[in-house]
Amino acid sequence: MELLLPVLPGSDSKQLVITNTDALGTPQPFFQGFRAPLSTFVSPHFVSTYVKSAAEFVAISNATPIDRTDAATVSPDGKLHLALTKQSYETLGLVGTTSAFQPHNRHNVTIDLRAKSFVPGRKLHDRVQECLTKRAGSLEFLALCIKDGKPLEVFEVAGVKHRVERDDRTVEKLRLPMLNQPQGEAVRGEAMDAAQPMEFDWGTPDASSWDTPPVTQFGPPASETLPEAFQPGQQRDVEESGEGQRHDRQHSAAGAGGPPTEAKQGDLLTDDRFLLALHEWLGAVACGAAGAEVRTDLAGTRVDSGQPASNHDWFADCHVANQDGAARAVRWTGLIAPSQVLCCIGLARRLIAEKRVPWAALTVWGFADAPVSWYGAEHGYAHSGENDYSLVMLEDGRYLLYSAACGHDAMKLG
Repeated sequence: MELLLPVLPGSDSKQLVITNTDALGTPQPFFQGFRAPLSTFVSPHFVSTYVKSAAEFVAISNATPIDRTDAATVSPDGKLHLALTKQSYETLGLVGTTSAFQPHNRHNVTIDLRAKSFVPGRKLHDRVQECLTKRAGSLEFLALCIKDGKPLEVFEVAGVKHRVERDDRTVEKLRLPMLNQPQGEAVRGEAMDAAQPMEFDWGTPDASSWDTPPVTQFGPPASETLPEAFQPGQQRDVEESGEGQRHDRQHSAAGAGGPPTEAKQGDLLTDDRFLLALHEWLGAVACGAAGAEVRTDLAGTRVDSGQPASNHDWFADCHVANQDGAARAVRWTGLIAPSQVLCCIGLARRLIAEKRVPWAALTVWGFADAPVSWYGAEHGYAHSGENDYSLVMLEDGRYLLYSAACGHDAMKLG
């Protein structure tokens, strides 16, 4: 996960002090690595202590290629997702569904650990526990449990504690797009209230699915909570076909079947060229292909510097104003919980509300071999397993949400 903050001319990036406590809610974020049988996650004590309690629990199997072997994850909504080979599925004996990407070789099983009926003595619980205990093996897992806003060590399993790694850097000699400047008539509405908390909805809403990345959502949020905020009034899906033809599809908030929403002339948020260029520019900054990288320690002291990576003008065809400047980038690497992502979003919104930055961008890279993504839809690897999103927050409360998925992703949006 990386937080990108622009630094305008005359500003000092060292004044943007980003602590782990402010960004992730804890000064020393960590997660655990361990080997455990799948039956561990359905044991009554484990479910009641870590899954059904107020704690936030996530786990994902490690080093398990999603297209070749068995994989498993416990998602934040308390569901155990199993992505199984045909042999493992037939051996396990639980009812599942056929994979949409490898229908002859793979199957998926989902178990709701928080369901009221999933308790000892009930038929489903006892059947699942018996099958996983007698017929399923062990996997390597990464896991994170958070209770009362702090990481909690899972004592039921012996494992290794891993620190969430942090990397601070400054990107100099950078052409910053002036996203805070109005461009023509904007799509406006009720802005985000920076003082209000946001919440993820980890449900699975009924919506049309497609697998064409990236999907760009834009507009003002419909309310102060994140579920509605991530389901805006306009949504555009932009694709470059093999013949170089551009296809645009607009959907209403109600999903497929609704009338398309017309773009307002002159608004950057409805300009396909700008949307694609901004997404590409964010990726270029993240991988060091734009500006000059300068490494810094946590105190903001310069460690080393680089030369400009590229003189390419990312926004040459967009007619967007830009200016010389820099950017402060903070990247965290490891298993990160949704509540920690929300904490970082809250920090970015406060910095914007306090006029310390004109806008902010948060990019989250998901695990390429995760069995599910995007509201519990099936995830496949295909060529590269993209499973990422970028949230760009603007000064007037509007935002851009890029959802990048690979060709093997059954994508669902609210």
